[in-house]
Order: sequence, then structure tokens, then C-alpha cells
Amino acid sequence: MKRIPLIGTVVLVLALNSCGSWAYQGYEMSSSHHETAPNEFELEVKVVYVQELRKETNSIKVDYEVVNRSEDIFLSPEKKYNVFFKVKTKDGREIGHYKSIYRKIAPNSSIILSETINLSVYEYESVEAKIFIE
Repeated sequence: MKRIPLIGTVVLVLALNSCGSWAYQGYEMSSSHHETAPNEFELEVKVVYVQELRKETNSIKVDYEVVNRSEDIFLSPEKKYNVFFKVKTKDGREIGHYKSIYRKIAPNSSIILSETINLSVYEYESVEAKIFIE
């Protein structure tokens, strides 16, 4: 009879410890927490043009170029490739935004894409872009 509470306690402790690993751990979006694009796909990104969209919302439209410098077609394999935008505002804040790359990019060529970033009440000063993978 004394074994049943002991076994129940052991099962409860194991269940509570294992459930902790299933719980959502949260996710912080920062380009420094991800690895940069590997050498298999030599991807580069640069901001081409930034347009303010003040009439509709306080947001900016960023045109950016993704360049594939490798000898293979970029198909976004098993890892997820993203462009991370770091928007610096006039009051010194930094706003992060990312966009996944789903397009095919031929070898030694580039594509130009655009992304709208909502800035809420802030005014942008500069925009940087980097490639990172998850």
C-alpha cells in the first residue's frame, strides 16, 4: 500500500519535469541570435530605396535587393531564410522587422522585393538589412 503513493509521486514529478520542456519558451527576434547565411548560398541583401507612407499610415516601404552569388539556384532548403530589417528612428530607438525569403533566385543574379514596415508613432532615420537563417 505504501508503494502506490510513492509510485504516484514519482510519476507526478516526472510528468511535471517533462511538461516543462513542452512549454512555450518564448522567442526573441534579433539578428544576433541567428546564424548568418552559410557558404552554400552566398546571399547578400542591401536596401535600395525607402519611401515614407505618411498619408495612409506612419509606415515605410523598403525596396531591397537579394543577391545570390553562389553557383546553385536558391530554393530556400530545409532551413528558413529571412531578411532582418533594423530601422533606426530619429529618437534613437531601433525597430526590428523580418521577412521570409520564399522566392527562387537564379545563380549569380538578384531579385528586388519590397516590404512595408509599420513604425507606429516613430519617424525613421535609417534602415539596415541582413540575411539570417532559423
